Amino acid sequence: MTASNFVIYYHSREGSTAIINTLSGQNGIRVPVVEDLDRYRFSKNHKVGEIYQYLDEALSTGHLKNSDHQDSHLQSVDWNKPYQCIGFKWRIFGSPKKIAEIFNKHNVTVLVLTRRNFLELVCSTYIHKYANILQRKVKVPTFPQFRARNITGEKQEAYLDMMRRPRFAFFWPLFFKSTYARIIIKFRQYKMINKLKAEGVKITQIFYEDFDTNPEAFIRDFLDTIGMDSSVEINTRCDFIKVHDQPHASRINRIERGTTAPIGGWIFRRMNSYYDKLVDRI
Repeated sequence: MTASNFVIYYHSREGSTAIINTLSGQNGIRVPVVEDLDRYRFSKNHKVGEIYQYLDEALSTGHLKNSDHQDSHLQSVDWNKPYQCIGFKWRIFGSPKKIAEIFNKHNVTVLVLTRRNFLELVCSTYIHKYANILQRKVKVPTFPQFRARNITGEKQEAYLDMMRRPRFAFFWPLFFKSTYARIIIKFRQYKMINKLKAEGVKITQIFYEDFDTNPEAFIRDFLDTIGMDSSVEINTRCDFIKVHDQPHASRINRIERGTTAPIGGWIFRRMNSYYDKLVDRI
């Protein structure tokens, strides 16, 4: 069976960087681009309507001209090494019909990256978006994992200790905003997925928790899904350290006000239920 190319359909706070970094270290997989095709980055240098030709180029050649995000996200890549498939992560945007034409032309399987634990997804979003409002003791960057990757030894240990130390205040309006944002993101993904399915694109779902719990089993299942030999030796190396070693929810003071209190808990449970339904329908 011929291996299919792949696109991981993702959004923030879902572990996509760690996953694509690990996949880039597997024999036979070529990752030509990381976030250069995402709208926020692509639109800085190109007209939005040009996305289709660049998408086609990446899937045709396994390269993308002027891709500037590889060194900081991927394991070392030998561009002369033979490969069986091309794949990358992408926050899909544009015309579903045009995208589907390109995906079907290049035998692409779309893998929708999801977190099962809605509370952790919301709390991660809440902390990383509002960390420096919710506490003042430590300056927390939006993506602390990139800083952690670029330092080693005692400096890295001190940095991780500093990032893991703060506790965060609970502020209902910002918690609700974070919860609502994750619902909107998943709903938009759901709509795009349905349109791609209608055009014949192969869609499946993968879960961050599976990667976090057992990276080797996750990679083997991933290889099976795209039609590659999953009995080969698996490289479980990931260049990104998990900065937060405790559940995000445990670091928010009085989190129960948003999850179990009469009004806040009722709202959160309703949103959690709706999120779960969207996940089940993908």
